[in-house]
Amino acid sequence: MSEQKISSKPYKQRLPLYIGIAVTPVFVVFAALSGGVGHGSYLPAILLFPYASAAGAVVDSVNLHWLWMWVVLPLALIQYPLYGRLIGLVWSGSRGRFYLYALCFAHALVLIGIYTVGGGW
Repeated sequence: MSEQKISSKPYKQRLPLYIGIAVTPVFVVFAALSGGVGHGSYLPAILLFPYASAAGAVVDSVNLHWLWMWVVLPLALIQYPLYGRLIGLVWSGSRGRFYLYALCFAHALVLIGIYTVGGGW
């Protein structure tokens, strides 16, 4: 009778995804509350959601506020589940670390772009 080895790959791929799904609403609420309805600081929102912040700046600059619900909010909601999925692929060994480094670089590059174009925080 041969014993089959139980693979931990699906667990390693899914756990970071589930964590990303779980932290997204916490980060969204934290970013919204830190904004203080215009009387707080948007820095946490910019740091946590740079892609949505950059898209929001573009949407606001061209006066297409109706796009906010269809572009900016979905970007914020899918960011951390996608991060989790990528971390799961790297952790399980199915993808190289290059993609994770590229993601960190892209996150930092967007933050630098927001800081540079926006004139600071």
